Order: sequence, then structure tokens, then C-alpha cells
Amino acid sequence: MEHVVVTGGNRGIGLGFVYQYLEAGCEVTTTYRDESTLGNLQEISEGVEISLKALQEKYPGRLSLYQLDVTDEAGILQFASTIKKIDVLISNAGIKGYSIASTEWRDHCALHVVRDHTSDQFLRSFEVNTLALQRLMNAFWPLLSTTSNACAVYVSSGVGQTAGNDNGGYAPYRVAKAGSNMLITDCSIEFMRDWKKQKRPLHETPCAVAICPGWVRTDMGGPTARLSIEESTSGMKKVIDEVRATKKSNGLYMYDGEVVEQYIPSEVLREVFQAMESCR
Repeated sequence: MEHVVVTGGNRGIGLGFVYQYLEAGCEVTTTYRDESTLGNLQEISEGVEISLKALQEKYPGRLSLYQLDVTDEAGILQFASTIKKIDVLISNAGIKGYSIASTEWRDHCALHVVRDHTSDQFLRSFEVNTLALQRLMNAFWPLLSTTSNACAVYVSSGVGQTAGNDNGGYAPYRVAKAGSNMLITDCSIEFMRDWKKQKRPLHETPCAVAICPGWVRTDMGGPTARLSIEESTSGMKKVIDEVRATKKSNGLYMYDGEVVEQYIPSEVLREVFQAMESCR
């Protein structure tokens, strides 16, 4: 039975992932911050509401819960020490990083102009959206880098495209997501290099990938968003399955499989592609 670890699984996209992988027959461990939210029902599709407590009752013995703040480095290391096997790690916890919707410029004082976010908000976005990913990857590296076909997944955003900023604004969120897209791509390359050094079959290498969930009806997306949580997470699971099978991790994916930003394959990834071809 495969084991999937999801951060921030008590609501939204994270809860949707927990549901998808339990439905697929996997064992799931997920983190949460506030214990009082574990029984909160959330609609993942029309007429379907779930909570972590309800899922524990429906799938006895297959869902483990762990209280964690992803900005707590020592806590992440302690959490990782409790996990003995991992096939998929989904880094989902994230924040906007700004408190108001407008991105217009405004006067701050006679000599300065600032955006609609403060430096503290910017740093907080980077801490939650990027540093937390780096800490998770470091903590879980020993397991991920030695598990055949393992995959680390970063739940990203289309606004993190480095070549696709045509609207401006949302700087704390946009910059943190763009940085994390590069970080997860870097991790995929290093996974493959480590795997090659172990002289293990390249077609079974671990990998890592960033996926955008689309505009989803969550606390961040709002009630008028186009996609339900189930539509988004079921699509992303299919993308994860495909990336694990093909190792095509050199791009930013959308939930429906579209590649919105393609990266040049690294040398080791080209070797992996060749190994995949020879196994057909």
C-alpha cells in the first residue's frame, strides 16, 4: 500500500488530496494546525461534504493526523522522523501574503511609494510558501531519494510563471510561488542525480513537480471560483500519476495536465528519458 503525506490537509486543496488518495486505496498522513477544525465539514463537490474526522471514521487505520506548523523547522524534522515510508509528498500549505485585494500603488510618504503589502507580509509569504517547502524537502530527502518512483509535489499557482506575468500585482504570493517552482524543479534534478549515484535503474527514479490547482472554491479562491475541490484535486492526482510514470517533471503543470511553463530538460533528465524509452 502506498503512503501519501499531505501538509495542510484539514481544509481546501489539502483535504481534497487526502480524500482522493484514501479513495484510491492509499495510506495517508496529513498535518493540521488547529485541532478544533478537524470536524469542520467542507463541500468538495456539489452535495458532498467531508472532514478529516469523518474520513478517519470512513477509512479506519488508513488516515493519520499530525499537528504541525509548517514554519516550525524543528517540528518538521520531528514530524519527518515519525514517517517510515513515503511514496508521495504533497506540500500544500500556503498563504496569500497580503491583506487586501487591491494591487494599486498608493502614497506612503513624501519620498516613498509602496504596494498594498508590507515587508512583514512579504517575508511571511516567503516563509510559508517557500521556506516551508525547502524545510520539508530537507526533512524528507532521505526517504524520498531512496524510494522507487517517489514524487514530491508542490501546490503552486499560475501567477508563479516567470515568463507569464502580464498583470502585475500580488507580489508576495507571486514571488514566493515562482521561487518554489524553481526549488521543486531543482529538487527533481537532485533526486535523479542521487538515484544515478546509487546505480539504481533510472526509469524508477524519484522526481518532483509543481502543479497549479486552478481557480478553486476554497477560502483563498472564494465561493464563485470555477472549480470544485474534487475537480481540481482529482485532476492533479492524474497529473501526479502521469509524472511518476513518465518522469516529465520539467514544467509547471495545470490541474488538467496542461504545461503552462516548460523548462529545458537537465542532462540527467535526458538520461532518464532515454532509460524510459529503452524500457518500452
